[in-house]
Amino acid sequence: MAKQAGKRIAILLYEGASLSCGIDRNNLEYYSAIMIPRKRTETSIPQALTEFGAQFQIPEIQRVVPYGKGSINETFLVKTSGSPFILQQLRPAYDYGSLEDYEAITQCVDRAGIITPRIVPTKTGLLGTIKDNRLWRMTSFVPGVTLKRSPTSSQVKSAAALLGRWHEGLSTLDYDFHFKLPDFHDTPKKMMDLQAALTAT
Repeated sequence: MAKQAGKRIAILLYEGASLSCGIDRNNLEYYSAIMIPRKRTETSIPQALTEFGAQFQIPEIQRVVPYGKGSINETFLVKTSGSPFILQQLRPAYDYGSLEDYEAITQCVDRAGIITPRIVPTKTGLLGTIKDNRLWRMTSFVPGVTLKRSPTSSQVKSAAALLGRWHEGLSTLDYDFHFKLPDFHDTPKKMMDLQAALTAT
């Protein structure tokens, strides 16, 4: 019981730090599959990715390499004879509807003049494809940096300004989302679940 409660607390604290989805104590494995950082191994880099990536509408692929240290999806940098791209294997919880939502959001902010990764369709016009029972997507590559330490005041100011522009850009979006995670923004429920987990210890 204490071990399970400890796992529950770890998930809740992790989600609280990342402003992520809520927790269902009866479905810990489901949320773990979405949120808990995975351990990257060499076996998670399929050699067939170069051939697999060729089904997207991009120039000839020269090399596919792991990219970044994200906690949600498996991410690869696709180097081509032209611009680079990002190829991602999405977590099992995400379905094709999430790609439609992604496309609607990024299309909206793109029209507002905000640079954002855009989905690159397959050669058959799909927003993504299936490999090994997992959903994959290809997007344009937006260069940048990942901060691994506390940001400076100027960086915080810049991020806040961008966030404001992002929300302003989305203010014109009239769209019914296809994909939803249960209790994603239910902060009171998160706090109740955290309190219950702490009490259980």
